[in-house]
Amino acid sequence: MNNRQIFLADIPQGRLSHEHFVIREADRLRPAEGEVLLRTLYISLDVLVGHGCKAQPIVRV
Repeated sequence: MNNRQIFLADIPQGRLSHEHFVIREADRLRPAEGEVLLRTLYISLDVLVGHGCKAQPIVRV
C-alpha cells in the first residue's frame, strides 16, 4: 500500500483551490519498535492556516 502525501504547492492570493496542492505517492514506511502507524481519514484547513503560511517561507514543489 502506498502513502498518499498532499503538499501545498503555492500560497494562494485569493480563494484556496485544488490547484494549490500537489498529490504524491510514496512507499509506506513500517513503524519502528515503539511507534504506531495512523491512518488519517479527514483533515481540515481553515483561514488561519493561510495566514500562518504567509508568515513562513515556503518551499516550492
